[in-house]
Order: sequence, then structure tokens, then C-alpha cells
Amino acid sequence: MFTNLYKKSLFLLTFIIIFQLLTQIPFLRFNFRRLLLLIKPFKESIEICPSLQNKLESIISLNRDNWSITTINSDGNVTSHINGDVKRIPASNQKLLTTAFALDKLGPTHILETALYASKNGNYIFTGQGDPDLSFSSVKQFTKSIKEHSVKHGLNQLNILIKEEPRSTWWPNTWAYADRYESYGAPITRLALTSNSGQYSFMYPLDRFKNTVRSFLDYPIRFSTIESNNNQLFNRSKSFSLINKIESAPLFSLLALSNSESHNFTSEVLLKTTSNTWDTSKAALILEKWIRSLPIPSESFSVSDGSGLSRDNLATTNGISHLLYFMDKHRYSPYYISSLSILGTRGTLKYFPDSVNLHGIFYGKTGTLNGVRSVSGYLFRDNIINYISIISNGLSEVDPVIAEILNTINTDSICFQ
Repeated sequence: MFTNLYKKSLFLLTFIIIFQLLTQIPFLRFNFRRLLLLIKPFKESIEICPSLQNKLESIISLNRDNWSITTINSDGNVTSHINGDVKRIPASNQKLLTTAFALDKLGPTHILETALYASKNGNYIFTGQGDPDLSFSSVKQFTKSIKEHSVKHGLNQLNILIKEEPRSTWWPNTWAYADRYESYGAPITRLALTSNSGQYSFMYPLDRFKNTVRSFLDYPIRFSTIESNNNQLFNRSKSFSLINKIESAPLFSLLALSNSESHNFTSEVLLKTTSNTWDTSKAALILEKWIRSLPIPSESFSVSDGSGLSRDNLATTNGISHLLYFMDKHRYSPYYISSLSILGTRGTLKYFPDSVNLHGIFYGKTGTLNGVRSVSGYLFRDNIINYISIISNGLSEVDPVIAEILNTINTDSICFQ
């Protein structure tokens, strides 16, 4: 009997150790989740709370077909569900997917690098990964390194190569052309001064980068551009060495820039970096594959970009609320939740019209396009969390209605548990 108990204990201990190893290695963790879903497919738990359901139905009764609402309680049960499985345009609620994907695959301390390489014969190469905070001061640091290197090696002529993606990839194909001229629709490039935006979008970011470099140098310069996947020059010569690099803020800060401030450029860079491709269409497919590995209603999403500016993105409130629930149980959940806006306090929810009773207790993500409004997030009350997703399509000026929905959920003493 003692021998059998020992064997069972040893088996259990071995299983726990193997499980821990599988969930610590990103590639294995991803495939292990998929294996678990094959063994035990996701099945949502629905326990509609009539009190809350009826109140929400009453609020949106005049335009019910334009609304989707899903709430999940702290036990993971769906407590209200109005058109929750209808796919709608999520606008910037799309960022909830992108940032969850990046955090899960890369971890909170991942950084983006912008680097400068040099050879002794006067060739310099700029490489980048899309740091949204790359600034004129950053370029000045790089050109200082160029000056020091050129003096050391007695160079009079500089050949500067810029590794960049082809122009055809700078915008997702599904972005409206009018949006590309606005600051929120700036081109997504690897070497993007001030995220390629100011009052408007900078449509020719490479020229802007070259002119900025030239303004800090007194040497004759010949610029060339090579595609980022072209490593022939590096491969032909081992004489190139790193002479300077600038690191971005850690990923958890970039998540806040994406979610709290709803920064489209950062969201697109996170999608491309995490999927390891700057082809948005391919990156979108990789994100969808990751979603299918999660214990959520994965058929709820159609991905076209990372930021939500594309109207080809589709999502359900049922899918988003389950994603929020999943990320609350994630090992990096504090980083994810803290990246969101806080109603009445910071980010895009700072001035949201609501009851002051919600100030500081709703952490969420907003989304806005013409005729589209979305608000999804975590509602905290008395150490209890509810997971909420609200999307309207085909209406305008609906914030007062969304505020009423959130207040109703918060004050329902029967269903909030």
C-alpha cells in the first residue's frame, strides 16, 4: 500500500514539474494550451442573471440591434448577454487582442532596439524595430557616434545605409486612404521619428529621417536604402561593428501607450514584432492562430490589423469579455490590467461621462470610429471583478448610454458577484 502511494505521489510530482516547464517556455506553452483544448474543448458557462439582463435590455431597447453587451462574473459565468455573439467592428478594442498577444509571447520586459553599425571604410547602417519614442535627440546621439568614429578612422566621405521595410507594407491594406494622412494613421516603419506623426502623418518618413541625420553632420553623405530582410552586406563583411544602440521603454510601458493612450502606431509595431513579420496580413493570421489556442470563443474574432483602425476587424463582446477573463488569470495579469485607461483618472477614459461612483474602479479600453463605439474592461467592487464588453455599431453619441450601462452593472447588488 505504501509503495502504491509512493508511486502515485511520484507520478503527481513529475506531472507538476513537467507542467511547469511546459508553461514557462513560450513555444511549448502555446502548443500545450492547444493540446489541452483538444482534450477538453472550451465550453462557456452561462448563468444569466435576470435582474441585470432585464435592466440592460430596457436601456438599449430602442436600438437593440445596434448593440452588443456581455458581462462575466468573477466565477467566469456569463451573467448578461445581448447580441453577444454578433460580430461587430470593435475599433480600438482590437488593441486588447494585440497587447494580450504581445504580453503573452514576449513578456513584460521585452524592448525594441534601434542600432547603428559601422565599418572602418566609412559605411554605416541604421537598423530599427519601430520604437515609438525614437526622437530627434536619439538621432543626435547616433550622429555623435558617427562623428567620433569617422574622426578616429580619418573618413571624409560617409555612406549611410538605412534598413527599412518596403513602402508597400507601411500601412495595412485595409486602412482608408483618408486616415493615412492623419496623425493616427501614420506609416508603420522601423525607423520612425516621433512615430512618423505630428499634427498630421508624415507620408515620407525615410526622407525625414535622412534629412534629420544630415542636419547633424558636416560631412558629405551618400544615403542608400536596403530592405530590412537584406543581410547580404552584413554577410559579405565581418567588419561591421555595433557603435551605438538605443533601447525602447520596456514592453509593459508600450502596452500602456497602446491601451491607455490608444496609440495606433505602437499597437501595429507590437503586432508585427510579436508575429515576427512586418507583413500585416501574415501577422493578422498569426494573431488569429494564437487566439485559437486560448480557452475563449475563438470564432468570435476576425483580425485585419493590430490597432483597430481597419473596419475589416470583427469581434464579439462575448469573445472580448472572455479574453479579459483569461488575461486576469494570466501570469502577467497585473501588467495587462495596469496598461488600461482608468475611468475618471487617466487615458481615454479620463473624461468619460459617468457617475463618480465609477471613478477609479473601471479599468478599460475605449474604441471610436465613425458610427462605432466600444468600451470593454474590468469593473472592481468590494474585491470582486466583473468583466464587461460593450460595442455599438451604426449609432452616434452613445457615451451617455454606455455610462448608464456601466452604472447599472455596478449598482446591481444581486448580479455583481
